[in-house]
Amino acid sequence: MHIRKSIRVAVLSILCSAALGGQAMAGPPRTVSVPSGSLTDAVDLLARQYGVDVFYVSSDLHGLKTEGVSGNLDAGAAFRALLQGTQLIVTEEGNSILIAPKDEKIGSAFTMAGKTLIAQASDVDSTRKESASEPLDEVVVVGTRQERYAASRASLGRFTQDVLTTPRSIQVIPEQVLIDQQVESVQEALKNVAGLTPSDGFGGTQTDFLLRGFQRDAMFRNGMRLGTTEINQPPTQNIETIEVIKGPASVLFGQIEPGGLVNLSTKKPSYTHRGFAQVAFDDYGKRLATFDLTGPLTGETLAFRLNASVERTSTFRDFYEVKRDFLSPSMRWDPSEDTTVMLTYEYFTDNRPMDRGFVSLPDGRGGRYIPNNVPVSRRFGERFEERDSKAHLVEGSVQHRLTDNWRAVVNVLYRAEDSFDLQTNPTAVTAAGLLTRVVSGSFDREVRTFSANAQLEGNLMTGPLRHQLGIGVDYRDMQVTRMFHSGTSRSGFDIFNPVYGLLPGTVSAVGTPFGEERKPLGVYLQDQISLQDNLKVLLGGRYDDAPGEVVNAGVPTVLDKTKFTPQAGVLFQPTPATSLYASYSEGFNPVTTVDQFNRTFAPQESAQYEVGAKGELFDRRLILSSAIFQIEKDNIVAENALGRLELIGEVRSRGAELSATGEPIRGLNFIGSYAYTDTEILTVGRDQGHALPNVAKHVFRFWTSYEARQGKFAGLGGGVGVDYTSDRFGETNNTWSLGSYKVVDASLWYYLRSNLFGIGQNSQLRFGLNVKNLLDERYFPASGSGNRISIGQPRTFIGSIGVDF
Repeated sequence: MHIRKSIRVAVLSILCSAALGGQAMAGPPRTVSVPSGSLTDAVDLLARQYGVDVFYVSSDLHGLKTEGVSGNLDAGAAFRALLQGTQLIVTEEGNSILIAPKDEKIGSAFTMAGKTLIAQASDVDSTRKESASEPLDEVVVVGTRQERYAASRASLGRFTQDVLTTPRSIQVIPEQVLIDQQVESVQEALKNVAGLTPSDGFGGTQTDFLLRGFQRDAMFRNGMRLGTTEINQPPTQNIETIEVIKGPASVLFGQIEPGGLVNLSTKKPSYTHRGFAQVAFDDYGKRLATFDLTGPLTGETLAFRLNASVERTSTFRDFYEVKRDFLSPSMRWDPSEDTTVMLTYEYFTDNRPMDRGFVSLPDGRGGRYIPNNVPVSRRFGERFEERDSKAHLVEGSVQHRLTDNWRAVVNVLYRAEDSFDLQTNPTAVTAAGLLTRVVSGSFDREVRTFSANAQLEGNLMTGPLRHQLGIGVDYRDMQVTRMFHSGTSRSGFDIFNPVYGLLPGTVSAVGTPFGEERKPLGVYLQDQISLQDNLKVLLGGRYDDAPGEVVNAGVPTVLDKTKFTPQAGVLFQPTPATSLYASYSEGFNPVTTVDQFNRTFAPQESAQYEVGAKGELFDRRLILSSAIFQIEKDNIVAENALGRLELIGEVRSRGAELSATGEPIRGLNFIGSYAYTDTEILTVGRDQGHALPNVAKHVFRFWTSYEARQGKFAGLGGGVGVDYTSDRFGETNNTWSLGSYKVVDASLWYYLRSNLFGIGQNSQLRFGLNVKNLLDERYFPASGSGNRISIGQPRTFIGSIGVDF
C-alpha cells in the first residue's frame, strides 16, 4: 500500500500547490463557531467561513466526528482544534489547508501557469510493487476558489476582502481569462467588467475608461496609485488579476473618481518552479514574445521571478507601429514564518504614434455624423508623429505578523518616467471633410512619483461584537514638468482624398512651461463588525490633506484642499452562500486644472447609494452578483463652446448591474454581465438634462469557453464572446452619437504534453488561434470630442504558441 499512499500524497501535493496564490497567511484571524457533528460537514463549514482552499481524501474523514470549534482564531489554529482527537494533521501553505494522516509526508509539486506538471512524494517505498490500476480514494476539494475564472477574494492591494461578505460591489478578472481571450492590452481586458466602457485615452497611448459613467483619473498597482499622467498601456504579461471596486472608494484609496477603481495585481515570486514562454502574431503584423520564470533560490526563504516581453507590432492603422520592451525581476524573502519582504524592479518602454482617430462632420442641421465611406485604416495625421516613453519602477513591501490576530504592512513605490510627444491635432472640419490640423508637442516631460502606505490590520472582540479592523496612512509625492511647443497650423486636408507630407513637423524652438506638484497625505480607518455570524456592518472614514501647485504657462497656482469622507454598509447572509447588502460612500477629488485666469476650481465631491445581492453556487464555482446604485457628483469641470474650462455643476448616474463568473460545470467557464447606466447633467445651463458622453445605457457582455479535461480530446478548448454596447453621445451637447455595436470574438486552443528541447518530461505546448471581431463590425468605442473619435479593431486573426515548463 506504500505506493498507493504515495500516489495519493502526490495528488494532494499537486492540488495544494496549484491553489497557491502567494498569500502570507492561510486565513486571517476571525471569530468562528462550528457545532459538533460530522467532521466532513464541519470542515466544509469552516472552509467557507475562512474562504480558504481545503484539501483532503474523503476516506480519511469518513465516519469521524468532531466536538466543533469556536473562538477568535486564525485558519490553521481553527482547523487543528477541529481535528483534535483524530490522527489527522493540518498543513498550511499560502491560502491552502491540507488535511492528511500524521504518517504521510507531503513532498513538492511543480506547477506552471496554474497547471500541475510534476509531483513527488518523499516516502515512496521503491522495494514494494503494487498494481498501478488499483483505484485511489476520491480527492475532495472544499471551498476552493475556482482556479481559472471565479475568484472569491480580492486584496485590492490593501485589505483582503471576501467578495461574498463585503457590502460593496467587487469584481475580479483572473489571469486565465486574459490567456483564453488573448487580450492585447489592459484596455481590452477591462471589457469583462460590468458597467465599464472605454474612453479616448490620449490618442491611444493610455488606458482610459469610464466606470458607472465617470471617467477614470487613476489606476492602481498592488494598491498603489498610478495617476492620470502615469497610465500608459502597460503589458498584461505581468498581471495576476484585475480587481475592480465599484463606486466611491476614497476611504481606502484617497482622491479618485466616484465610479470606482481598477487595481492591477501583479505576479509575485513563488517557491514552486514555474515557467512560461509564448510568441503571438496576427495578420496585420503583430509580433510579441513573452517570458515568465519563477522558483526558489534558497529553500523556502528566498524566491525570484523574471518577467519580460518584447513587441514589434504593425497595426490595421496606416503608418502606425508599436515598439515595446518590458523587463521585471522581483525577489521574495521570508526571514521568518511571520515576515515577508518583496522587492520588484520594472523597466518599460513604449514607442508609438499619437493617433487621434476619426472626425465627425457637420450635418447642416445643427448636429454631426461620422462618415461611413472612410476606411478604418486611414489616419489623418502624419508620419512624423510619435510618442516615446521610458519608465523605471521600484516597488517594495514588508508584511509582518505581530500576533495571531494582528499584522502590519508597509508598501513603497517609486516611478520615474521620461517622455516626449509630437502630434498633429485636428482643430476644425468642414461639411466637405476639409480638416484643419495643428502641430504641437510636449518635450522634456518628466514624471517622478514616490508613494508610501503603512497599515495595521487585525481582529478583536468588544463584548459580543467581532471587529475586523484596518488602520492606515498613505503619502504621495508626485512632480510633473514639461515644455509645451506649438507649431504650424494648416487647413485643407481632405479626409476623403488625403495628401500627406504638406504639414511640416516643426514646432517653436522656445517652449511654454507646464507643471504639477501634489503631496497628498491621508489617514483612514475601516471596521467590519460582526453583530452575528450572518450580520455585518462596515464603517469607515478618511481624512485627506491634498496640498500642491499647478504651473500653467509659467504661472504658478497653489492648491490646498482638505476633506473627510465616510463610508457605511450593512450585509446580511440568509444562507452561507448568499448575501444581501446596502452601502453608502462618499468621494473626494481635488481639481488640478485652472481656468484662463489661473484660478483653481472647487474640489469634486461625490456620494453613492447602493443595494445589492451576491451568491455562490455549485460549491463556490459560480459567483453571482447584482447591484442597484445612484451616484451624484458635484463641481465637474468641462470645456465650454469657447474652449475654456468651466464648472458644469452636478451630474447624476443611476443604474443596475448583473454579473456571473465561474465554472458551473467542469470544463465549462463563463464570465458575463449586463449593465444599465443612466447619466444626467443636473445643473441649470445649456446642457441640463443631457447625458454624459461615451456612457452607454445598455452594455451586455459574455465570454464562455469549454476545455476537455479527460479522454482523447483532453487539452482541447475553445471559447466565444459577445460585446454589445448601445448608442452613446459623443459630447455633452448630445447633438451626435457614436452608434451601437456588437463585437463577436472566438478562440481555439490545444494543450499538448511534450518533452521537447529537454525542458521537462511533463511540459506542455499550447497552440492558440483567436479571432477578434469575427463579424468585422465597424464601430467607434469612444470620443474625446467631435474631432477625436477612437476606432474599433477590425477582424483580426491572432496565432500563439506557448510552452509551460
